Amino acid sequence: MKIFKKKGILSKAIERDAKNMKKILEDIKTNTYERFYLFYGEEKYMISQMKNQLKKALVSEDDTMNYSYFEGKRADAIEIIELAKTLPFFSDHRLLILDETGLGKKSDDTFIEGLKEASDTSVVLFIEDSVDKRSKIYKFLSKEGHAVCFESAGQQYSWNFIRTPENCPDYHFDKGRAWAGSVRTEENRKIRSDDVLCPCKL
Repeated sequence: MKIFKKKGILSKAIERDAKNMKKILEDIKTNTYERFYLFYGEEKYMISQMKNQLKKALVSEDDTMNYSYFEGKRADAIEIIELAKTLPFFSDHRLLILDETGLGKKSDDTFIEGLKEASDTSVVLFIEDSVDKRSKIYKFLSKEGHAVCFESAGQQYSWNFIRTPENCPDYHFDKGRAWAGSVRTEENRKIRSDDVLCPCKL
């Protein structure tokens, strides 16, 4: 993956995010996933893009048997645990997305103990606007999975993940699925047709 910078040196935030996203893309490329992912921070656009990449890789678009989506504070923790324990139906993986449920911020010991029994074929993605790094759930997800903070870089940069025949022989994403944004904020980030997200040669 080649990262071309615009206007100065990449900030520490961008370098960190690039490393974190590289890890996720490597998981997708090798088809080896963590049981747990935690995405949090103010860059909602970036979070959405990485969420969609995981979803596309793990379950087909019409797979309702192995995909579960929970949103908001009323998510049933017991149901989530039972699904996470359940083997996928005619598929390699089961995906659960917990979007702003609060369970990635603060969870009781019963929920955490239940997560420990999740099937190795299950992938549970927590999405939160913020987290408490002192909490038991954050420490658990960081240790047993992969926690990624998506923050605003604070400056205007281009993220260009560029595919070339030399560095990406097995490229398979459509050009129209370009990922790179032209500016730092979610509100005015734009997709450019000449930028692509490439999982190869990371």
